[in-house]
Amino acid sequence: MYAPVYDSAVFAWVAKGCSGAPFTLGRYVPAIFPKCVRICHPGRRRSLEPAQHRGVNSYYYGDVKWRSIAREFGTEFSGIGSWGSLAQNEDDTVALRQRYDPPFEGTAEPAIIEEVYRFVSNLTRPQDQCICAFWQGSDGLLELPETLSMEIMYKDMPTDYWMVSSTVEYIFDSWISEFQKRVETSGFVPNMIWPLSRRWFFAVPFETYSSFLGTQSDVSISDLLSSTGVEAYDLSSVRKQGSIETCPVG
Repeated sequence: MYAPVYDSAVFAWVAKGCSGAPFTLGRYVPAIFPKCVRICHPGRRRSLEPAQHRGVNSYYYGDVKWRSIAREFGTEFSGIGSWGSLAQNEDDTVALRQRYDPPFEGTAEPAIIEEVYRFVSNLTRPQDQCICAFWQGSDGLLELPETLSMEIMYKDMPTDYWMVSSTVEYIFDSWISEFQKRVETSGFVPNMIWPLSRRWFFAVPFETYSSFLGTQSDVSISDLLSSTGVEAYDLSSVRKQGSIETCPVG
């Protein structure tokens, strides 16, 4: 179960470290994590006839990686840019909308959560405690215990989160189980997770089509980057170059 958080010190550094501009890397992973991976949630190829997708009737044919869509429009995707940047001109933009639906905002597919769970299991034990942040603006917020609130500011625009804690095992097991109940999981799963050790930081922002994983410099991210189950990009160089405020990753 989720437990309330009473000590603001466990999240104050996150509020400060994620105060960058929306849709940039400086918004989603605190700067204390020198390594950063962006995981692009798969686009959805549209079909002419409705079909069942995870229990819901939709005009959906199959998941498609961003790099595949970019190549369809004659370019390469390197992990930097928005969903709209996959189209290079006005005609491509029309074709993109006709052929594909973007991922659901704030929803990482089951394969992504399972892959990240495997990755962090090498860095933390199943019973280790993690802090979780749930965005307060969600329409379908999971029922949480009375707890502290974290405010992340950008200029004069605050974004508020409820703060709770639980074990690594409970968080990811309950996250995966949510996919059996609904297609869009935003509001029912955390938007940010990190262990008390600060070895890693995982974010699924409510307003983006991607997830982000930050780690310390001694952690190898090669297994995640080479996984065939997720579309992952190493953005560590962006952080090293200090361009996190101008790196579009929405």
